[in-house]
Amino acid sequence: MNLSQPRQHLIGLIVAAASSSGMAADRTMDTETLITSPPAADYALTETGATLSVCYDWSCANRKQVTFDATELARVRAAMDLCRNDGLHDRLQRARIGVWQMEVLAQQRIPVLANDRGLNDQDAEVAGRTDCVDNAANTTSYLKVLAELGALPGWTVGAPEVRDLFTKDVHWTATLIDADSGHRWAVDSWFRPNGHLPFVSPISDWSAAHKPWEAPLDRDNPYPRTVAELCPKTE
Repeated sequence: MNLSQPRQHLIGLIVAAASSSGMAADRTMDTETLITSPPAADYALTETGATLSVCYDWSCANRKQVTFDATELARVRAAMDLCRNDGLHDRLQRARIGVWQMEVLAQQRIPVLANDRGLNDQDAEVAGRTDCVDNAANTTSYLKVLAELGALPGWTVGAPEVRDLFTKDVHWTATLIDADSGHRWAVDSWFRPNGHLPFVSPISDWSAAHKPWEAPLDRDNPYPRTVAELCPKTE
């Protein structure tokens, strides 16, 4: 398993814009080693669990290999199974729960991830911060692991998507593809701290920077007090 990825040179315009966007340059880092896009998902599944690489400290400045055992992954799947209907809403909530729970496991292995506050302006000076490059990379890895475990029926994990690449608003997200309709969905975990439910939205809305916490997208992004409220039971 190759846990190293080639680094790319920063494009000058992105360097200048990054501090105000979803992808932020670390002021203490040599720009020769900073990457500008999420590295490929790097993970392996065995009978005893899953091993994957987790990015943090902005633009994957740090990457750590972590392993989740089969019991932990079974608990993730049990939480996801609270949304068991075949409708789009429940399938989206399954994905949200899965990413949330995988982030919780990652934080147990990498405690500094508890410092992440979402966005970039709230945690710019702390270890464990994550920007959109980190989040798109990690979320893609989590989704791929869950998909291979059979926990995301009806979905295919897509490649990360970018919007406004050469502007101050450059931003990346993980994506899912609905097997029935072929529609692509953004799964964006950057807006909230590590260990929280991500936002989901059709990729067309995400590309247009529509806010997923506002109507009508808020219907797919509830943030209730209990997981059971995400997917009301139907008789």
